Amino acid sequence: MQVLWKRVLGPDSGLEGRWGHASSSRGQFVLFHGGNSSKINSELCVYDTVRGTWSLINGVGVAPVARFGHSATTLLDGRTILYFGGRGNSKHFNDIHMLDAERFMWLRLKQPKSPPDARAGHTAVLSGDGRSIFVFGGHSHHYRYFKDVWILDIASLSWTKLKPSGEPPSPRASHASFIFNNRMYVFGGYDGKRYYSDMFYLTLDTLVWHRTEPLGVTPKPRSGHSATFIGNNLFVFGGGGSDSIFLNDMHVLVFDNEDSSSSSSSSSSSSLSSSSILSSMRWIQPRVVGTEPPPRFRHTATVIGTHMYIFAGTGSGMLFNDLFVLETAMAVSSPSPVISIPQPVPSLPQHNTPATTTTQSPLLSSSTSSTSLTSSTPILSSHMRSLSQSLPPASPLSSLVLEPSSPQTTHSPITSPPISSPAPIYTPSPISTPAPPSSI
Repeated sequence: MQVLWKRVLGPDSGLEGRWGHASSSRGQFVLFHGGNSSKINSELCVYDTVRGTWSLINGVGVAPVARFGHSATTLLDGRTILYFGGRGNSKHFNDIHMLDAERFMWLRLKQPKSPPDARAGHTAVLSGDGRSIFVFGGHSHHYRYFKDVWILDIASLSWTKLKPSGEPPSPRASHASFIFNNRMYVFGGYDGKRYYSDMFYLTLDTLVWHRTEPLGVTPKPRSGHSATFIGNNLFVFGGGGSDSIFLNDMHVLVFDNEDSSSSSSSSSSSSLSSSSILSSMRWIQPRVVGTEPPPRFRHTATVIGTHMYIFAGTGSGMLFNDLFVLETAMAVSSPSPVISIPQPVPSLPQHNTPATTTTQSPLLSSSTSSTSLTSSTPILSSHMRSLSQSLPPASPLSSLVLEPSSPQTTHSPITSPPISSPAPIYTPSPISTPAPPSSI
């Protein structure tokens, strides 16, 4: 297997460096929200992968306050993103915000009863049928680390704390999670004292934890790494291996003995024997060519087609604002080493509805279906329609799931043009007092 790195944007990208931000995608666009740098920010930035331009977005509605370490989960319609949790200057959060990534309208959802404890550094993955989100781990005040599992029912916006049996992972944060064949996997992470390279999976139908050891050479212990599906291959990049060791290695977890048709459905594969599961997973290290990103952790990885975009992060006292793309067409059995570029769709400011996309953000399940937002999440779609009909100007939003708020200043979507002459230009620079991984 061979993969190719390319640097898309260098230190002159025009954006301030950051880490702990959240990323997602819509069509040809990669969206980044929040993050920590010289200050904790609440920016929503969009990168157009076809035109190669950045835009800073002034959305409408009640946007999240500045935060980092939060999660972004894209629903099956490809345009609705749910943001959960994170950490601000003096507190952790357990609130939920929804973004319509076509019109850039924000909703703050009313806090359901009995939500999870406020946390950051957790993971949130979408179920194969698109009806729920599974949240695992994270940390809160005084570096309390979690190993609990929560499920958010998207239709009712209700939380349920699960009580699995079996051998669970130890409490941790800054790990990676993904869903494959109705099993939620957890890899790596940090618990305030120790870095992990172990892997566990939770069968989502029987709620039993299992520890698993794929074949091949296991990656070094790490936290703050990314793990992103392209096809049936999970690409793991970077992370922090200690308070002073940062990584830029690439590992691929190959599911090569699974029935490929089962990975794209919501049917359970928990009936597979333990030996079958182990034989179907193996770690490999691809041959890497091109310009590799410097070592880093707490970056984001976002997939569009066979391309994986790595943005920002921190490591070795450096704060990054660069953007790299990993071209993986050779790794997913493309008949030609020539990389196909995503086809252009209507430009972002026009707000035309793009074709339904099957690209996945780093936390999405590998299982997808054609379920629409209207049918699977009537509550969310009705509130977004109500908000759309009320603009402009903005009016008080009254709904069972909307959080009451003070009047907000309304902005037109996409008031900022793509950044062409940034001022000032932000370059990677040493961080005067870098926070050790134990504190983030």
